[in-house]
Amino acid sequence: QFPNMIVTMPKDENEAKNLVYTAMHHAQGPIAIRYPRGNGLGVEITDKREHLPIGTWEDLTEGQDVALISYGPTLATLVEVAKTLAEQGIRARVINARYIKPMDTTVLGDLGAKNTPVVTVEEAMLNGGLGSQIANYFTDHGYTNRIKRLGIDDTYIEHGDVEQILEDLGLTHDPLVHTIQQFLD
Repeated sequence: QFPNMIVTMPKDENEAKNLVYTAMHHAQGPIAIRYPRGNGLGVEITDKREHLPIGTWEDLTEGQDVALISYGPTLATLVEVAKTLAEQGIRARVINARYIKPMDTTVLGDLGAKNTPVVTVEEAMLNGGLGSQIANYFTDHGYTNRIKRLGIDDTYIEHGDVEQILEDLGLTHDPLVHTIQQFLD
């Protein structure tokens, strides 16, 4: 990582447009906008351009039992996971960590103060990823939240169909629901 580098990843095409708009008007250092392999989600593109304040996250669902934190297209899956968990009485707060760096310390402080269990899901390496950064934040600030990091271990991933790779990694709907249930038991 580069000092003062801002790293983002949009959840969909509209957020990508807004992050580019934000980056164009940001003069205090470089901004990297990650994008997923393959196609976007296919959301309807709006004409509205919105500045997304640096380092802010977004709640996609509300819940107090567990926080599911991710970025990029994984969030669409997590919203569906939250619906399934709600049917089982588990209220999940899905958080769009669109700014991977810097993190939203207001959200993290709130989660820490409430001792909310946290599950991070990344289509990226776990070592040094968002989940690791969140765990470090909690430790550095004296929070004792339980945290489960889901993503890619330090191993080579074969090139192939994205959906098949995610399934093999346990990062699709059903395995995520199962893993989160086990984590909360």
